[in-house]
Amino acid sequence: MSTRHVGRSVPRREDRGPLTGRSRYIADLKIAGMAEVAFVRSTEAHARIVSIDTSDALATDGVMAVVTAQDLAEVNAFPDYIGYIGPVGQRPLASDRVRFVGAPYAVVVALDRYIAEDAAALVAAGTEFESLPTVADLDQALAPGAPKLYDHWDDNCSVDQAVHRPEVDRAFDEADHTFTDTYISQRQSGLPMETRGVVADAADGMLTVWSSTQSPHIVRTTIAQAPAAASGFPRAPS
Repeated sequence: MSTRHVGRSVPRREDRGPLTGRSRYIADLKIAGMAEVAFVRSTEAHARIVSIDTSDALATDGVMAVVTAQDLAEVNAFPDYIGYIGPVGQRPLASDRVRFVGAPYAVVVALDRYIAEDAAALVAAGTEFESLPTVADLDQALAPGAPKLYDHWDDNCSVDQAVHRPEVDRAFDEADHTFTDTYISQRQSGLPMETRGVVADAADGMLTVWSSTQSPHIVRTTIAQAPAAASGFPRAPS
């Protein structure tokens, strides 16, 4: 095995475009009639949604629509990943409960980004939550009697998959010594040049989607499996 790169600073080839402004970002895409969308996200880790007042946001100049889960009642739930013990039935927006900080529960559609974000803040201010019990780590979540995120589940374990490779199992069986330990890693966070965003354009019977994601094939497949959503939202003036 070559070691010529070990311990050396290797220049990254992918940095030149973003650092020189030559890469294309979601924010660079401008389509005629395009509106901006801002998500209203939960500040609660686990809570029941008591009420959402959208009147102040709807009264704001430049706001075209405010959408909640009730408006998307006809949109089917996202398909569950293979391996889920019980169906989650995750929908585009939280309806009765939020289950993590940042869970989207409303959407504001506006003429520009500034209006959309200001109106989203008004929706957040007009939302009433009823806090529910929370857990802070996996051990607490799996402990007997832990508050469940989904009432129809037996516990909070969503996926239980055992992976066995004969050569790995054999190596452990034949090892002179083995030990088990628990390692706790500090919280990590990716710091992209642009946070996640999506631009969608429906024209001439075609849907084109630009997405800043590391999983383009999952995005493509999920969109292909989803039924057509309501198309009655207004279009921004050209």
